[in-house]
Formats: sequence, structure tokens, C-alpha cells
Amino acid sequence: FVDLDERLRYYGCMMMIMVMMEVWKFGFEGATDVIYKHQS
Repeated sequence: FVDLDERLRYYGCMMMIMVMMEVWKFGFEGATDVIYKHQS
């Protein structure tokens, strides 16, 4: 049995990791796009 607070904290961490991955991926793609446009 896991209490609600522990479960909420677990889901909160998972959501934060997913959001950070999306932001990192978007930022990485945006940076490469800027570099590519700057070269051409």
C-alpha cells in the first residue's frame, strides 16, 4: 500500500522529467536549426 502523497510525488517527478526532456529536445532542435540557417 502506497499513500497518496507518495504516489503524487512519484507522478510529479515523472511529469517533470518528461517536460524537461521535451524542453531539452525542443531547445536542441531549435539550436541546430539556428546554426544551420546561420551557415547557409
